[in-house]
Amino acid sequence: MEKTLTQLGLEYLEAAQRMDCLIKKCTHELKDATANRDYRRCLILKQKRLVFYSQKRDLMETAYKLQNYYRREECP
Repeated sequence: MEKTLTQLGLEYLEAAQRMDCLIKKCTHELKDATANRDYRRCLILKQKRLVFYSQKRDLMETAYKLQNYYRREECP
């Protein structure tokens, strides 16, 4: 199946939205772990959330590049 760069960019944006759901879930779990004073679990969840934020940032950057690939070449 062939897709345009714009379509691929949209798929990356959808994946970034799914990362938002994972970040929210992790944040909720972090609040529960903090309330239970489970500091080891807090550390694990904080690291996990940082990875999710990094992945989301990469997805957004790639989506932007895909969607604006030809626009960038037109401008000197």
